[in-house]
Amino acid sequence: MATAIVLYDNYLLHQGNKLIDLENDVLKVMLTTSTYVPNAGTDDFKDDVTNEVTGDNYVAGGATIANNVYTLTGASDWATLDGDDVTWANSTITARIAVIYDSTPATDATRPLIGYMDFASDQSTSGTDFVIQWNASGILRHTIV
Repeated sequence: MATAIVLYDNYLLHQGNKLIDLENDVLKVMLTTSTYVPNAGTDDFKDDVTNEVTGDNYVAGGATIANNVYTLTGASDWATLDGDDVTWANSTITARIAVIYDSTPATDATRPLIGYMDFASDQSTSGTDFVIQWNASGILRHTIV
C-alpha cells in the first residue's frame, strides 16, 4: 500500500536543530488503530502517539526502515528520503495510521516524529504479510528552491 506522507509541523524544526539525521539515525514506522487521530500541529514526539496496534508478529515500537538514505538531486531541486519497504510477515493486525519517527534518542519523549500515513480505512491481515510499500519517488521529498 502506497499512500502520501503528511509531515508533522515540527519535523523541519527538529531536523534543523539536529534532532533528526535522516540518513544515519534509526528510523522506524509504527502502526496505530483508527483511534489515534494525528495532530500535525501539536504532535511532536513519539510519546504523543497513542493506540499502537497489537497482534501476531507485530513488535511494539514498529519496524525499522532499513537502508534509509537522504539524497539531493540538484538538477531537479529535490531532497529525498528513501528506504526499504516494510513488512510484518505472517501478521494478524488491524491498522489505520502508520507513523514514521526517529528512534535514535533514548526516550519516547525525545524521539521526534517525522510524518504519518492515513490508510483511509482499516487495513487488516490474518496470518499474512502487512506491507507498507513506499512511493516509487521515495518516502518523502523536499523541494529545494
